[in-house]
Amino acid sequence: MTSIERFLRPVCYQGFPDTLLSETLREANPWRVPRIVGGQLAL
Repeated sequence: MTSIERFLRPVCYQGFPDTLLSETLREANPWRVPRIVGGQLAL
């Protein structure tokens, strides 16, 4: 049961430098993946 809970935890990458993030999570968002930033949907 606890192994399932670890996949349900929200993960935050706030404060990570762009060089350590995958391309889809970088500030520039080159793949144009829809995501929620600051509570708003960002495309």
